[in-house]
Amino acid sequence: MSWGTLPVHLIHILLIAALSVLGLALVYVLSRRALSHVASLKHVREARRRQLVTLVHALRWVANVVILGHALVMLLSSLGVNIIPLLTSAGVAGLAISLGAQSLIRDSIGGVLVLMENQYAVGDTIQIGTVSGQVEAITLRTTQLRALDGSLYVVPNGEVRIIANQTKKELRAPVESA
Repeated sequence: MSWGTLPVHLIHILLIAALSVLGLALVYVLSRRALSHVASLKHVREARRRQLVTLVHALRWVANVVILGHALVMLLSSLGVNIIPLLTSAGVAGLAISLGAQSLIRDSIGGVLVLMENQYAVGDTIQIGTVSGQVEAITLRTTQLRALDGSLYVVPNGEVRIIANQTKKELRAPVESA
């Protein structure tokens, strides 16, 4: 970067910063709008409302990380830093982290799917494998079940394969004709 191109670089930096702030503000406004919409839903149980709030917060966090990461790479590039080795290193580090954090990623994806598909909610009585009880809490990573004997089971969402939700079961009464 030479002194003659300094104004151009300053304009790029200011433009990147302004667009990043605009993107972050847009994510904030959209998430606040989604949260107020969730709060206004009258026919939704409180447990489901908390699940939706958790999902909105997780999506807002991901969007903020993407926007800030992209802005950082663009700023470094605008300052004349060769970002190819940086991106390569980040790719290798990301691969190493993803291999090491495979269960965390699997649990988080499982948690998002549980929340989005409304498979069960806080207060439901469910059975996951050999563990059954009432759902006390659902996070992106775990589901907490309180068994009848008072034991608290913490089940990673990535381990959930088959769920029996006794709260949502269809009630049938056998009728015999005379």
